[in-house]
Amino acid sequence: MELTQLEFFVSVVEEGSFSKAADRVFRTQPAVSIGIRKLEDRVGVPLLDRSSRRAGRLTPAGERLYEYARKILGLRDEALSVVKEGDKLAGTLLRVGLVGDASLIRFSMLWKCFKERCPAVELKIHSDNFPTVLGELAEGRLDLALVSGRPRSDALSKNLVATRLRNASGYGWLWVVRSRHGQSALAHEFERTVLQTVPARSPLSKSKRVTLPRLRVVR
Repeated sequence: MELTQLEFFVSVVEEGSFSKAADRVFRTQPAVSIGIRKLEDRVGVPLLDRSSRRAGRLTPAGERLYEYARKILGLRDEALSVVKEGDKLAGTLLRVGLVGDASLIRFSMLWKCFKERCPAVELKIHSDNFPTVLGELAEGRLDLALVSGRPRSDALSKNLVATRLRNASGYGWLWVVRSRHGQSALAHEFERTVLQTVPARSPLSKSKRVTLPRLRVVR
């Protein structure tokens, strides 16, 4: 079982489409299909219900593996972060890019939850359009970005990862965009807070309705 195969599997489940999953992992659709077939051969049972029109619908075995796959990939990212940056969260600056109304509306709640874990962390917000924020992220001037709506795959670098969060209270989809490798321990901790507060899209459960405060940003 390879990490790449697990990444393909999680992407198909969360995107509900082999083509969208291929865009997300920057591979071709046949490569994603082959990777998942090899994963199914390795575990010995089907993981995706191919009788369904929805590509990401899981079999019972797929539901169990999906939860483990997300944890395994999360541990991989955390290990890379700790090795590169060290586990030093206190007293550092977190630089976050915000794109679109949904990111502005939700950020207040997400930041409040994060500050409860890391009260000494300072924040720098850069609110702008997607190409500008993406450029800042690619140049290392931002640690991660929260983006309203689906980022276009042709605008994303192969060094970036985009994770879609569940819809909540009619505000639309929100994406977390970050570097594929070398994420700081601080940024990893904030991303983990975001995923726990507004979990990644999953077919296993429904979104909860949440009343979210608005954030005033001085540009």
